[in-house]
Amino acid sequence: MTNTTPHTFEIAIDRDEFIRHHATLEAIAFSLLLSIVMFIVALFCQNLIVEETTHSWLPMISMLACVSAAAIITFLMGCLYKRTIGHYRASRRADQFKASVEGAFLRIIDLKSDRKIHFRQIVDYQIKDRNDSDIGLLSMMTTAGGQQNSTITIPAIKNALATRDLLAEVDAQRE
Repeated sequence: MTNTTPHTFEIAIDRDEFIRHHATLEAIAFSLLLSIVMFIVALFCQNLIVEETTHSWLPMISMLACVSAAAIITFLMGCLYKRTIGHYRASRRADQFKASVEGAFLRIIDLKSDRKIHFRQIVDYQIKDRNDSDIGLLSMMTTAGGQQNSTITIPAIKNALATRDLLAEVDAQRE
C-alpha cells in the first residue's frame, strides 16, 4: 500500500469560528458563576423588602422582581463579558493554537500545552458539524493507558468531514 499523504501537514482551523466558540464557552462559565452570586443577592434583597411590609402578596412579587432583575443583569453581564474579555482571551488562544500531523503523531499546541498523541492511542473520530457550513468540531477518543479513556476536541476545523477522513487514513497507514 502506497502512502499518499504527506509526512507532515497542518490541520486548517477557522480562526473566527474558533474565537466565537471559545468566547461563548467562557461567557457561559462566567454567567453561571455570576448567576449564583446574583441569586444570593436577590434573596438577600427580597428579605430586606419583606421585613418592611405587612402585605401578604408582596413577598411573592418582590421575589419575582428580584430574581428577574438578577437574571437580566446576569444576561447583560454575560453578553458584555463575551464581547470584551471573552473575545480577547479567545483571540489570544486562537493565535497560539495549532494542530498538525507529524509522522505518526497528532500534535496539538495551545496556550497551556504542547501535546503529541500517537495515532495508536486514538480510538474513534467524531465530527459535530454545523448544518450551514463545512466547519466542525473534531472529537477523538483516546486511550491513556489501561482502562482510562479521554476525549480530545479540536474546534472550528475547516472541511471537517474531509479532515476526519484524512486523519483516519493517516491513522490506518501509520499505526
